[in-house]
Amino acid sequence: MKNGIAYNYFKDRTFTTSINSGVTASSSASASKSIAALTYLNLFQTKGAYATSTVGSMSASGYSISFNEEKIVCIPPKTSKVIAEYSIKEFLYRDCDLIRYPKNKKQITSKYFSKADSPLVFGNRIAYTVGHSADLMKLENEFYIAEISNYPEREIIDSKYDEFCGEKAPYETKYFKDTAPDKFYIKYVKNYTFGGKH
Repeated sequence: MKNGIAYNYFKDRTFTTSINSGVTASSSASASKSIAALTYLNLFQTKGAYATSTVGSMSASGYSISFNEEKIVCIPPKTSKVIAEYSIKEFLYRDCDLIRYPKNKKQITSKYFSKADSPLVFGNRIAYTVGHSADLMKLENEFYIAEISNYPEREIIDSKYDEFCGEKAPYETKYFKDTAPDKFYIKYVKNYTFGGKH
């Protein structure tokens, strides 16, 4: 559920994976001859004229695998499955109290919400059984955005070289400095269009 709208996990879809391979062959033939003429300055000049003919052919073969979406998801004991069906929030939240592009810590401000005035309230409802039991267990989660802050990248992201068996990676990897199960981040950048900054 997202802002009062319900969405189904199961949509009775068919997923198809295709694998293709192809071979391309081409052959060409060319002919040339010399042409002698006077230029506009009355200078004698010889030029070459060329004609080329190319013939190409391509053959391809492949196969596809299709499978239907499962209405009931089975999770064996001591295992887990990832269900990533819906995106919670993709767009930047705008407010006059939030500086869109803060340059330092002093310009970082926050906007606080209650459940009643939050711009995003979301959750899910799952029914499941355990083992061969016919008893249906129900689980419902509900969340809402309680705080929004805009940060400059250097205040929220740290770059460091990963290390494996004593050997450092040749490039840096970016990590969030402040992570928690109840936090998520939306990256946005300055870009320029004909209308100005966006």
